[in-house]
Amino acid sequence: PTAGRRHHLPVLHLVPGLLLLVLLSRSASASASKVVTHLPGFDGPLPFYLETGYVGVEEETGTELFYYFAESERSPGTDPVIL
Repeated sequence: PTAGRRHHLPVLHLVPGLLLLVLLSRSASASASKVVTHLPGFDGPLPFYLETGYVGVEEETGTELFYYFAESERSPGTDPVIL
């Protein structure tokens, strides 16, 4: 059980960087997306595919939701998408 926890621990270090990314990318347009390859505090390139962006949810008010998408490393074509 302990080895499994150690395996996932580096991913937890990505959370502060993702939050920083949300704050810094607020000026992005609703249709823009960005592939993220590096995060502050994480040495080297990310070991998985990560895309972030905004999606418009209310055109009249300009309301947008920020999203991040981490692609499945096992079978992206058949694995479910979790929101």
